[in-house]
Amino acid sequence: LGLKVKSVESLATSYGAKISLTDSGKLTFEVRNRVLESEQALAMLLTKVKELVRESEGEEELETCVISVPIYFTQAQRQAVVDAATIAGLRLDAVITDMAALALSYGTGRDFKEEETRNVVFIDSGCEGTQVALAQVSKKGAKILASSANHIGGKVFDQILVEFALKTIEEKYKKNLKDNAKAVNKVRNALEKAKKQMSANTNSIPVQLDSLVDDIDVAFSVDRAKFQELIQSKVAEMKETFENLLASTTVKPDQIHSVEIVGGSTRIPIVKSTIQQVFGKAPSTTLNADEEVSRGCARHAASISPKFLTTRFSVEEVVHYGLEAMFVSGGTHEKTLIFDEGESREEERPLEIKADFPLNIALQYVESSGLQDQFVALYKVEKEDTTAGLFNLKFKFNKFGLLDLTEAVLVSESRKRRSPEPAEDGEYEMAPCRIQLSLSKSMPEPLKVEELARQESTMVTSDRAEIARQEEKNRLEEQLYQYRSQVMEHAELLEGQEAFENMKQQF
Repeated sequence: LGLKVKSVESLATSYGAKISLTDSGKLTFEVRNRVLESEQALAMLLTKVKELVRESEGEEELETCVISVPIYFTQAQRQAVVDAATIAGLRLDAVITDMAALALSYGTGRDFKEEETRNVVFIDSGCEGTQVALAQVSKKGAKILASSANHIGGKVFDQILVEFALKTIEEKYKKNLKDNAKAVNKVRNALEKAKKQMSANTNSIPVQLDSLVDDIDVAFSVDRAKFQELIQSKVAEMKETFENLLASTTVKPDQIHSVEIVGGSTRIPIVKSTIQQVFGKAPSTTLNADEEVSRGCARHAASISPKFLTTRFSVEEVVHYGLEAMFVSGGTHEKTLIFDEGESREEERPLEIKADFPLNIALQYVESSGLQDQFVALYKVEKEDTTAGLFNLKFKFNKFGLLDLTEAVLVSESRKRRSPEPAEDGEYEMAPCRIQLSLSKSMPEPLKVEELARQESTMVTSDRAEIARQEEKNRLEEQLYQYRSQVMEHAELLEGQEAFENMKQQF
């Protein structure tokens, strides 16, 4: 929890709302004296998206909905996305990764020969981080072979530029702006524009901010060479991520067909040159840098919608973090691997274990995943008059990318040995059987989505009423101005009369 508190404190300056942690370790946002769960905050964005689609397409309800998430999202983060969609009133059909969306969009937008197979690297470097995946793409589908990711993206680069600017302003104008959120935000917006200009211009880019603080006009400049010097260490981390991808697969750089890039940060020249240095190929910009992930989601939604007839194209995704099961056997804690990193998550995974009753199966990430919080879920299986047994378990990823324990079968159980002589205490034998056991997921505690959905619906109704009130007010004011204009146009003979002067005051 201490690590989470430090993480929240470091992020606090990046949000317009006050953020904090609950006693259970959940992130909350305070907006206008109202405390919101993180799922509620995302649900508000999804509600807005739903309204935009409704206005654009004229459809009251969205029949098919697909949302993409970064490849590094954990099970808890994926569940939060699912809950947010439910709160927003969306019927979510699938959650796919950004890399799967890119592979789908690429594969369905190219002409392949019948037996042609391409090894394609997809790189998405956006605001929050950089994702990279190697996929084997053919006419019928794509298979993700390996993936890697980091949290180096546009937001990190912007922050480095802001820190440089604040230091420059302090030295030149003797003003410390670190605690002035409004001024820092102005600086951030100006430098974000300068960053985009530097991608296409090697000259110095002037930055001018009028009345930034205490009526002082601020002016300085930044150029591409200085920017590249400032972000050099972060670009080195990106390079390491690219190299990790190659190291995790047997595919060599000369076997790669192309390197497809999307995301605003891939427009930065030093990022492009690093990509070419690692993969030995100039990055390809045939995909839409800003919209291709969304297009991939749209294509997947069309493929599963009854409204459209599309050519079948499937994307086989892989496990990004290894997952294992922990249980008690013979009085000691045991662990067994369910899915390893890089394995396909499309198939059901059987598992045979010997365990004690009551059976508690904890799903967690393997230690090598590097995640601070390894816990995923806890399942409980109970059976009376049995102390231990041999179990056949089945695990499967659902359409949201969440790993579920789908079946638990007791194939043999411990019983007192039957013999003419009395059994000694603790003497058991394994008796064969086949009993399908009921199981329940006790942790993590499910979010109260129904209550939060009611709150969201209430806020939407309130917003619509306020919008209607404002529109009616504007309509009335416009009508009054028209009346005033008509009256004033023919009022030459009425000037100075008391009734007319009173009427003008009302306007």
